[in-house]
Amino acid sequence: MRDIAREIVEVPFKQYGDDIPEMTILDLTTFWAKAGHIARLPHRLKFYQILFVSQGEGTHWIDFNPFPYRSGALFPIEKGQVQIYEPSLGLEGYLILFTEQYLYRFSTDLEWLFNLTLFNSYLAPSALYLSPADWEEYLALINTMRAELTAKPDFVHDDILRNLLRVFVLKAERVKRTHSNVMLQDFGEEYDLFIRFRANLENSYTSSRSVENYASALAITPKKLNKITQMYLGKTTKQTIDERIVLEIKRLLLHSHLTIQEIAQEMGFSDPTNMIKFFKRYTQFTPVQFKSSSK
Repeated sequence: MRDIAREIVEVPFKQYGDDIPEMTILDLTTFWAKAGHIARLPHRLKFYQILFVSQGEGTHWIDFNPFPYRSGALFPIEKGQVQIYEPSLGLEGYLILFTEQYLYRFSTDLEWLFNLTLFNSYLAPSALYLSPADWEEYLALINTMRAELTAKPDFVHDDILRNLLRVFVLKAERVKRTHSNVMLQDFGEEYDLFIRFRANLENSYTSSRSVENYASALAITPKKLNKITQMYLGKTTKQTIDERIVLEIKRLLLHSHLTIQEIAQEMGFSDPTNMIKFFKRYTQFTPVQFKSSSK
């Protein structure tokens, strides 16, 4: 792995310009001019992004996982993930950027977004590779959205853009579910509970590692919650909780200047020694060894 031991850059949506709405599409040439200096550093987005590659080579790093660039690659980046661009040859394509507020007109809109597997980093893969036929279809959708973005706004402008974005996202959702061998029908009650557990975990992983606490918050038994995480992740609930904590420790080790003691405190461990033992149990490395071997 390359040396990425740098501070995480937090990127708000307006980083890309004060004059753009909370949904836009940038070609990568424009992106490099505006934010190329940030893209090559570890950075965390405060919005959603879909990177669509038309050509080029290199590697896209998403939370320590490398994904190769190639024509037809599509990278859905969930809000909060840490990513790094590492192009080696002429990377070209588009970035679709939007905030949850852009899609959020009614309460069901936010629920729809959170229920997608596309932006659920717990469900692999984090990169999709389209067939040539699909690539042409997605590119046509991007061009239609770009044309609408530059059109003179009128009473249907925003609705057209939102619906075009929804179509693009849903087509990508279909691909991800197919690649993940997940049936296309609605997941039902179990998936709703899984989404709620995930939201609770994202909010509470630094303060609670108890399976019982997360199950109680959903008004179900630990056995039921374990069945749900096994169903969607192939992991126990305890594994899921611990892996989320390990991921955040890795982020802080490689992308911050915090000491081991400060990271332990940040992650809710009463003593740094407990965090070191916990981390080594899951990674086979002490935090110092992990940081050193990752350079």
